[in-house]
Amino acid sequence: MIVFMTLARFVVALGLITLSPLSFAKSQLDAAAQAAPVAKLEPIINTASLLQVLFSLLFVIAVIYLLAWYLRRHQFSGGLSQNMTVIAALSVGARERIVLVQLAEKQLLLGVSPGRVNLLQAYEQPVLDNSHANQQSVFAKLLAGQVKSSGNDDVDSSRS
Repeated sequence: MIVFMTLARFVVALGLITLSPLSFAKSQLDAAAQAAPVAKLEPIINTASLLQVLFSLLFVIAVIYLLAWYLRRHQFSGGLSQNMTVIAALSVGARERIVLVQLAEKQLLLGVSPGRVNLLQAYEQPVLDNSHANQQSVFAKLLAGQVKSSGNDDVDSSRS
């Protein structure tokens, strides 16, 4: 019984020691809360910030596409394509072709398949006339006339 009473006194003393500073702190916090109201915190993610991020992302993607389009339109060929023309092409399979290419004064016979190009023969003297490559069919002439009338110079009508 004496132990119980001693323990009860100890608990009461501990409660008074703990509660008096807590009640003092609570009264101080109440006074501070009434004196200066706490500012409202706005959420970090709101509609305006989401729209800003979305439009920024769309702008960056549009710039990338415009840059890719510009580079594709104004791609530098190095002058090699002006001296190289396809004279003739013959299909020998579903996806295989034999192509005769004029490169400066030489003509090259190439075997072309998906993912591979092989040199079959190189000719120092022309095998076929280059004027053969410049001949156009009736359809190619009509198409070239339509393209010129629409003002679009992107279509190369010299290829067959």
